[in-house]
Amino acid sequence: DNNLWATRIFNRLDNTPPDAKRTEPKRVIEGVNTEIQFSGGLYVDPKNGDIYSIEADTGNKMTVFSHDAHGNVAPKRHLKTPHRGYALAVDEANEEIYVSVEYPPKVLVYRKGASDNEEALRRLEGDHTGLEAAHGIAVDSKGKLMFINNWGNASNFKVQGSGKFNPPSIAIYSSDAKGDTPPMRVIQGPKTQLNWAAAMAVDPDSGEIYIANDVGQSILVFKETDQGDVAPTRVIKGSKTGLRNPTGVSVDLKNKEVWASNLGNSSATVYPLNANGDVAPLRIIRSAPIGKVSLKFGKTESVAYDSKRQELLVPNCVNHPQIAAFSRLATENTPPTRTLEGQKTLISRTMHDLAYDPAHDEIVVTSPLTQAILVFRGGASGEEPPVRVIQGPHTQILGVGAMDKVTVDPETGEIYLPTAKHNVVVFPYGANGDVAPKRVLGGPDTQIRFAEQTDGSGNVPPIRVDPVHNLLIVPSGGFRGGSGTPSMLIFDRNASGNTKPLRVITGPKTALAGSQQIAVTPKGWILGGASGGSIGIWNINDSGDAPPRWKIPVRQITGLNVNGVGIDATHQEVMIPTGNGNVVMTFYFPEIF
Repeated sequence: DNNLWATRIFNRLDNTPPDAKRTEPKRVIEGVNTEIQFSGGLYVDPKNGDIYSIEADTGNKMTVFSHDAHGNVAPKRHLKTPHRGYALAVDEANEEIYVSVEYPPKVLVYRKGASDNEEALRRLEGDHTGLEAAHGIAVDSKGKLMFINNWGNASNFKVQGSGKFNPPSIAIYSSDAKGDTPPMRVIQGPKTQLNWAAAMAVDPDSGEIYIANDVGQSILVFKETDQGDVAPTRVIKGSKTGLRNPTGVSVDLKNKEVWASNLGNSSATVYPLNANGDVAPLRIIRSAPIGKVSLKFGKTESVAYDSKRQELLVPNCVNHPQIAAFSRLATENTPPTRTLEGQKTLISRTMHDLAYDPAHDEIVVTSPLTQAILVFRGGASGEEPPVRVIQGPHTQILGVGAMDKVTVDPETGEIYLPTAKHNVVVFPYGANGDVAPKRVLGGPDTQIRFAEQTDGSGNVPPIRVDPVHNLLIVPSGGFRGGSGTPSMLIFDRNASGNTKPLRVITGPKTALAGSQQIAVTPKGWILGGASGGSIGIWNINDSGDAPPRWKIPVRQITGLNVNGVGIDATHQEVMIPTGNGNVVMTFYFPEIF
């Protein structure tokens, strides 16, 4: 359960009756002692029933629980793994466990019993491997083969303008591949139907590989020997299947069944192993009523307000990196009015920010894994591609985690991007392709200091434009891994070069603390992260060690962390998303509007 940080265990033969709201799990592993965070891939040991879980984001570890674990229990052991782990596969014959990592893309192979800080036995990593946003992984011990599916998002976070969008693929290697080894074969092309491929499984007896095809709403089956632009041997897809954004797949060779877990409707569906076409499942385990449309939240760290449609725009940072739009008055479990998702959108994970341009009715978001800025129509939905893409060496865009924030001047449509070079690059409205910035703000006198980029994970703080008072607000130092004391730098909106800020808010009384986003109201109030899991409010004319005028004690009120902030000035509301709770909270705050 990626949403609630849990693992739920059901009986294999459970079958939720149509009139039942859900089937209760046999056991649930959940709670702070479990160390589970954004659990992505699972593996169950066929010998002793141990449950292995890999963390897809902040946990940076693999946890292992005994078969009968239940409740808020500590794992039997855990293994430190790289950031952005996605899936697990095990070679039982050699007692080795494989971990796929999305970015920087790699595969690490450990002893099956590895724990703590034990190093990998070998790793597959490098420019020649063909790994590009690696996701699902499967291993055929019998055939000595390894399979990895890729989304095609590629870049070297250390090299400016190295980002690329490539077609999705399945790369096939020898199971003992290591170093910068190219794949033996690659399955890639429009006939494959790959569309945000997720988990994988293998049937070594038939030589077939199964892929949970998330946005394709299908289970794809290929032959292990396939190569190039080939169609799947079989496809489970259609209205009878019950598939809705399948992200998990598992093969039960003993009972000749294939399972899918469905993010889109909170269910698990099972089919005959040789199923093909629009086939009804043999059984369904539901955790929600029939017809339920899941929100598909996956670490919601940002929110923007679409003033034209009166909608909240909420991106996912981790799994299923959609942008979902909700009506302004949406409450818990209200389905989105539309979602932007799928391979054609060019969206990638690590979306920690987005902006709505009211002057031109456009949505602006970064694609960190490809060093790109994507611009969509304001009403974009489904798999609609961006209308413009800013990408290339002339853009001066560098980094991955350190290019996760973006903002738009709501009057001019200029796009502002903080980068790993400790500067802010600004593009004119309409910029497209490999274009140079209109201006760059950076240098020692600016006092801009962001997080250092050492492994592709260091995030930068957000920045915001105040068109009413002609200002640019830039948090610096101490935010998201940056060095120095946290400060709020206030510049002229058109500042460029090595320009000193007009004012600096800094000091112990300010209570400034790390937050993913900031906002500025038309009345000149700056909202940003404050100590104690709060949102603090300062004035644009504040300077020096100025305490916040107000605080919204979010953690104290809700028990949830603060990851961002957005505003709806018309209705005098403040929206605060939290990644660890997959929640967007809305507060009424007329005083600042």
